[in-house]
Amino acid sequence: MGHRLWAVIGLMVSLVTLQAGTTNIVGDLLVEAARLETFSKNLYGQNSNNYTAPLTAEWEQFRDAATALLNGNYATAESLAAPLDYQLVYFQHTNPVTGLVGLRCVEDENGPLRGWGTFFVNTNAAVNVLVEAPHPQADFRSPQTAAEMFIKSGALGLLIAGANRHVNGTGTADPCDLVDTAFHAVHVAWNGASGENVAWQIHGFSVAGHEEFPDGTLAVLSTGQGGDNFMSTNVIRLDEVLEVNGVKSYAYNKNLADNDPLNLLVNEGVSGQTFTNLGARSNVQGIYSRGLGGEFVHVELATYVRTNAPTRTLTADAVAAAMLRFRTNVLGAPSAFSLVPQASVNGNLVWDVPTESRHPYFIDFRTELSAGEWQSLYAFPGEGTARRFTNSVAGPTGFYRVRGE
Repeated sequence: MGHRLWAVIGLMVSLVTLQAGTTNIVGDLLVEAARLETFSKNLYGQNSNNYTAPLTAEWEQFRDAATALLNGNYATAESLAAPLDYQLVYFQHTNPVTGLVGLRCVEDENGPLRGWGTFFVNTNAAVNVLVEAPHPQADFRSPQTAAEMFIKSGALGLLIAGANRHVNGTGTADPCDLVDTAFHAVHVAWNGASGENVAWQIHGFSVAGHEEFPDGTLAVLSTGQGGDNFMSTNVIRLDEVLEVNGVKSYAYNKNLADNDPLNLLVNEGVSGQTFTNLGARSNVQGIYSRGLGGEFVHVELATYVRTNAPTRTLTADAVAAAMLRFRTNVLGAPSAFSLVPQASVNGNLVWDVPTESRHPYFIDFRTELSAGEWQSLYAFPGEGTARRFTNSVAGPTGFYRVRGE
């Protein structure tokens, strides 16, 4: 095994000054996301009729509270949020340690007083990305999936809707169709003046409901545009890393010929119109972001991906690695590193990969050291700790390398 790049750095968590009454929580954000989703099944579940949309003045006040939160004006955020039954929370995710500040609704014995959602800002973000989960329960486990991607990538913001999109009847609280939701208010507040904070929106679909899809489809990607829906760089890179991690991915586009090089690159010749039903062509967050000149990444994941924990993790690894390839506040490559072989386990090769936070890594393989194409086997985000990998020695012999970007 050769030498590649690595460095061990101390994890930096920005110090924040919060109000005396701020709620402090230490825990696992994935557990919290799963807890929040339960309210979209029960209190704010389908046809529960418990949801009230914000009035125009409330929507504007919530947008302003979210803006203040993003800008670190915590006293202002708290004063604006309190009349809307929202409180400022400081949430310390424990592994890896990540400091978050959020707007979370006050709860009574039944749950949140309003089904508007929960919204977190990473106080030491690595990349200008918003990770959004607009359909809790309807796209089951999408909040937990989004939370894992958010933590692994060091993204700027996490948005989790608070009610089933059919809470008062079909589509009555769907953030992707309605602009009068608190979810959309936060998207507007955090998207950036030019749409520079790219939203990666996480959804879900059932394979059984899409017989038109090729066998094995686990992810469908889109920029959310109608008409000439091009394959954006985000979509191309995301498709690449999902495929590396074994998640079969395709992308919606309307007008590219089946043999167009971009369609061949992502869809392997399958018509992009095959995925029209998941194209997010009328998604209001996508429309808003593109209207500012920004981009939007719509990610549909099969039920199996969202509900099977190991598959969800390898998918989150891939998405986080793709996000980190667009990081904005990390300069240069990771420092020099070497792989650390471990004792074999049940005949498998075992090695540790020391990683540096905020960098994507790729494990590659080829049969000859100095000839042939390197084949990527896995993509994952660095978290400042060592990652352990195993690989069977039953197959052909060869050479492994790890790339850090």
